[in-house]
Amino acid sequence: MYGLVDVQYAEHIEPIFDDSYWIKCLKGGRGGVKSWTAAHYHIEGVLLHGWRVLCGREVQKNIRESVHRLLQDRIEALGLSQYFTITATEIRANHNDGLFSFTGISDMSADGIKSYEGYDRFWGEEAHTFTRNSLDKLEPTFRKDGAQLMFTFNPELSTDEVWVRYVESNDPEILVIDCSLDNNPWRPERLIKQRDKFQGQVNQGKREQWEFDWIWGGKTKPAVEGAIYANEVAKVMEAGRLKDVPHDPTLYTHLVWDLGYNDDMTIGFVQRDGPSIRFVDYIEDNQLKYESYVKMIRKKVEEHGYRIAIDGREGGKAWLPHDGHQERAEAKSSAIKQVEDLGLEVGVNSDGDKGVPRLAIEERIRMGRQMFSRVVFDSEKCRPLFNKLQRYARKVSKETGQPAGIKKDGNDHAGDMFTYTAVIEKELVNESEKFKPLEYDLRGIV
Repeated sequence: MYGLVDVQYAEHIEPIFDDSYWIKCLKGGRGGVKSWTAAHYHIEGVLLHGWRVLCGREVQKNIRESVHRLLQDRIEALGLSQYFTITATEIRANHNDGLFSFTGISDMSADGIKSYEGYDRFWGEEAHTFTRNSLDKLEPTFRKDGAQLMFTFNPELSTDEVWVRYVESNDPEILVIDCSLDNNPWRPERLIKQRDKFQGQVNQGKREQWEFDWIWGGKTKPAVEGAIYANEVAKVMEAGRLKDVPHDPTLYTHLVWDLGYNDDMTIGFVQRDGPSIRFVDYIEDNQLKYESYVKMIRKKVEEHGYRIAIDGREGGKAWLPHDGHQERAEAKSSAIKQVEDLGLEVGVNSDGDKGVPRLAIEERIRMGRQMFSRVVFDSEKCRPLFNKLQRYARKVSKETGQPAGIKKDGNDHAGDMFTYTAVIEKELVNESEKFKPLEYDLRGIV
């Protein structure tokens, strides 16, 4: 009966059947049939081998944002509908225990993802959006014998976690296959014409070469379209300011927060050395209590010797945003009060108030832009932060076509934290500066 399965694969795709690879990445530009290949591969596995497959995206608010519809369409196109039961939330094989489940990884806790430990495969679509935190949760879940992870994506940024962790890893257990229109044996003439037209526009100076290389060649780009700090992050890369930035034990390390629970809590570990701002470490997580974050901070202090004002010690302060004063109903206490009760000392700004002064977002962005040329980022510990700054963007009104606030896409928390750092930059004092005003001449600094 199952001999009716007759799925053809492009020749360069054949290594995906080699089970010596634990992680398999299909990356490339438009027309590379990455998603169709992954769909066919997993449909066959569910049908013939009873695989349980978790299909995930970084963010999935509803089933329409998943690959559920794509799988349904491919099952029908392959003439296999009679072998599956398709419901609104899952797809099950009729003759074995095989199934497809769908979820968003960013909204799941580490304990929540453990419920999928018995699954055989994970398929991550649009994998360039996966964060370090999400991949750190996924990998241990699919470590049982025979389990594998597959990621399909059009590369976006060279700092994307999936790019750094898998594409650049040279790990013999990781397979990376380039998929493009050129190695697609079924490429439609329509797409070939579109690509050639695009290349002509590049030759005429109407489009940029990097756009062609990204859309059709599957190469990375300097920043996402519409990124607020696109020029600034490009200059960081050009100047080599995303690099190894060792913690300087002679400087205080300050903690700059953006608050979240269901969405991300972000904490930047920041040192100021004259005009230079040094991001030496970073915490990002969600659905955790303040006790957990302070525990992480204590661990980093123990491991790295960061000079942070905790338990009455001298050091850098905790800088929470203005909403840190608001009392949380579930805790019957404000965020500032909670972190103080846990041993952290909250910074007092020049207005005499605790935390970061309240400023309009555009003013904070302007200050962030001015600070950017003096910032260095640790390439390992702060890569997730830098990755999100490359994506920090304004949303655009569909009605007017004009900017309408910051895009709430998971990158806004890191971006907001960066702007808070700019607001209180001169208040990130060190031991030798505690009793004198901070003044420095920024002329000539690039």
